[in-house]
Parts: sequence; C-alpha cells; structure tokens
Amino acid sequence: MAPKVNKKTTVKGSSGHDYEVSLVADIILTYLKAQNGDKEAKKKFEAEFVNGNPEMEVMIDVVLRANDLVLKDLIDIFCEKIADRMKSKSVAWVRKAFAINQFPTAAEEAGIMKQYPWAFEGVDADED
Repeated sequence: MAPKVNKKTTVKGSSGHDYEVSLVADIILTYLKAQNGDKEAKKKFEAEFVNGNPEMEVMIDVVLRANDLVLKDLIDIFCEKIADRMKSKSVAWVRKAFAINQFPTAAEEAGIMKQYPWAFEGVDADED
C-alpha cells in the first residue's frame, strides 16, 4: 500500500474549484514532476503509486481530480489500476467499492443473475 502523506496541498481544478487533499495531491504533483523530467519523482511515482497498492477510494479520487485537471495519461493509469482491481469481483464488492446503493433491486439482480449466469462465474470471495 502506498504510504499516506500528511501534508495538505491546495490544487485548483479547471472548473475553478480548490481541492485540499493529501495523498491525492501528492500523487498528482509527483506525476506532473515525473512528466517534466524529474527522475526522483518518476521513481517515486512508479514505486508507490503505479506498482504500489493505493486504496480504491484514493484511486477513484485521483481519476476524478485528474479529469478536472485534464491529465488524460494519469486518468488512463488509474482507470487501468481500478479495472485490474475489479476483475473477478462480485456485484456486492463493486457496489461497496463505488458506494452504489440504488440499482438494481434484489429481485432485479436475481433476474440478471439467472439471465446471464456466465457473468457471475469465477468470482473471487469478497474481502472486507
């Protein structure tokens, strides 16, 4: 797991909003430094954030902030990490990870599972 950074940084998004963040800001700033040729920042970014294991909430927040800052490559990197983490996960796991509480109902979900049983084969056990 990537270490959490306690320093607070304000990042201004393209929408004009300010975001006070810690680890997310560190990821974005490290990425930007790496893109500008900083070798130490590149090492840190690859070791801690690309090859590391950031929490799902952190990765989602990075994607949202990177989208606001129009950092397409950073979005791609973290969307791939999120997709890799979601592989073979249950519907319940995905709902919890993305805080989805509305759709589908239990009856609708049972119907979907009956209609598309192949989509639920080989699913890993949920982790808490």
